[in-house]
Amino acid sequence: MEKYIAYCGLNCETCQARIATINNDNELREKVSKLWSELNGVEITPEMINCAGCRIDGVKTPFCDSLCQIRQCALGRKVQTCGICADVKTCGKVDMILGNNEEARRNLGLSKRRVKPRPTIVVRGIQAPLSRVSGAFFYCISRSFHISACAPLSAGSLCIP
Repeated sequence: MEKYIAYCGLNCETCQARIATINNDNELREKVSKLWSELNGVEITPEMINCAGCRIDGVKTPFCDSLCQIRQCALGRKVQTCGICADVKTCGKVDMILGNNEEARRNLGLSKRRVKPRPTIVVRGIQAPLSRVSGAFFYCISRSFHISACAPLSAGSLCIP
């Protein structure tokens, strides 16, 4: 399995936090921290935008390091990715990503699953799934997220112009 594929199947190579880290790009860190702060409703500083990758030894964002329930579960179960976990098809932790991202499913070697449309958020014209993490809303937006894979904007959606 490609080492830059996260436990959930997202591709860390295309994550803006990783790109800013490997290129030591402080301008990109500033941009990402502002966007993630706005989306998550918490202060995220440019200094927090440092990550080598989910499954790679090295620095992680505070979320990826200790708050990501998916990563913590996979580490606890000692699985290489969620794709080899016996509970992946019923897992509520990884379902939001796998239910809305065909690339993540392919990266984990999983076939397309039928899922209920999930609540979504539209920020600056980008539609993305909305999920609950650690009691607060967390918005998963990365360059590897394919907008066409999102659930349709519906009554359960939130739009921020």
